Amino acid sequence: MKNKLKYWLLASLFFLLGSCDSNPYGKGMKIYNKHCAVCHNEDGNGLQGLIPPIRQSDYLVKHQDDLACIIRFGLDTTITVNNVIYDMQQMPANDILDDIAITNLINFINNAWGNEGKFVTPKKIKADLEKCE
Repeated sequence: MKNKLKYWLLASLFFLLGSCDSNPYGKGMKIYNKHCAVCHNEDGNGLQGLIPPIRQSDYLVKHQDDLACIIRFGLDTTITVNNVIYDMQQMPANDILDDIAITNLINFINNAWGNEGKFVTPKKIKADLEKCE
C-alpha cells in the first residue's frame, strides 16, 4: 500500500510539473505560431515592405483596442507601421479563434520580442469584439 501511494504521489508530481508552462504566454505563442508566424515570421519582424512587423510596432501600441477585431475579421486597408506604409494584401480573418484564444494571442504579442504592452482580459476582448464594424 505504501509503494502504491508513493508511486501515485510521484506520478502526480511529474504530471503537475509537466503541465506547468514556464512561459506565461505559452498558449498565445502556440496560437501565434499556428496562425500568424507564416506571414509575420516567428520573430515578429514581418516581411520587409510587404507584411508589417509586430515586433516593436507603433501600430500595435496605437491600435490596442482594434487588435481583437483585426485578428477575428482580418484587415484590408493601407496601414503605416514604424513610418513604413504597407499597402498590403488582405490579412485573413481568424474567425475560428474564440475570445480566450484571441486574449492569449494578444497577451503573447504584447509581451514578445521586446514589446511592452499591457495585459488584456477576456472581458476586455469580448467588449472590443462587440464594437467591431
